[in-house]
Amino acid sequence: SDESPNVGIVREVKEETGLDVEVIMPVDTGFFYRGSKEFPMVFISYYCKYITGEVKLDWEHSEFDWITLDEAIENQDLKHFSKMFINLKNLKKYLPESFRFEFSSI
Repeated sequence: SDESPNVGIVREVKEETGLDVEVIMPVDTGFFYRGSKEFPMVFISYYCKYITGEVKLDWEHSEFDWITLDEAIENQDLKHFSKMFINLKNLKKYLPESFRFEFSSI
């Protein structure tokens, strides 16, 4: 497809959550196995700004929770993302001043 990563992120977030976001910047890359070693996964994580909308669950999800970065780091169900969460937490000091206020809420 000719879709850029940023356009794809905005579309996927809308489809999966019902939220409109603005992509600010990439913050991390990583690698893990989904299930067995037959399914290697590479990801790029992006910092996005919430614009509007309310979370809408689809047939794939039964519930959601908003959690802090510290809770995400400690959550055993998210342990394969813990490095990314730690990097995101450490990123705050490198953000432009204009992002620091918004970033402090995560």
